[in-house]
Amino acid sequence: MNPLSTERLSQLITAKHEVLTQLRALADRQFEALASDDVDRLLTILAQKQKLLNQLQGLERLIDPFHQQDPESRAWPSPQARRECQLLADRASVLLTEIVALEQAASAKAVETRNHTAMQLAEVNSALAAREAYVSPPAMAHGGLDLLSET
Repeated sequence: MNPLSTERLSQLITAKHEVLTQLRALADRQFEALASDDVDRLLTILAQKQKLLNQLQGLERLIDPFHQQDPESRAWPSPQARRECQLLADRASVLLTEIVALEQAASAKAVETRNHTAMQLAEVNSALAAREAYVSPPAMAHGGLDLLSET
């Protein structure tokens, strides 16, 4: 098979669409995991996403030579085959746009969660410091004079 055949292009576009569909589903699950503060689930999803992103990158490298071709010079088996490939490519572009938007929302949610957690930690640290100031007796210097003891 010619590496730049329309059959090969159609196969690559189909594979790209499948990977983007999976990435879209994972992006939804990622946002849900962030919203529920489920770190273990989030890490699992991110690992799955990385594998799919690697696949997508490989597919893009294989599709890239087709960008050098004049689309009108490609020999399609039928006008229907060309339309189907174009529709799938268009759907893939829409999926990619949706994924980017979800990634931006997930990033904003992660920053919001991080800032909220940092604020909570600062409040806990302040409360602990205040508690320690009232509860703990001052440390005596070595060899200091204990004016409180009766002996």
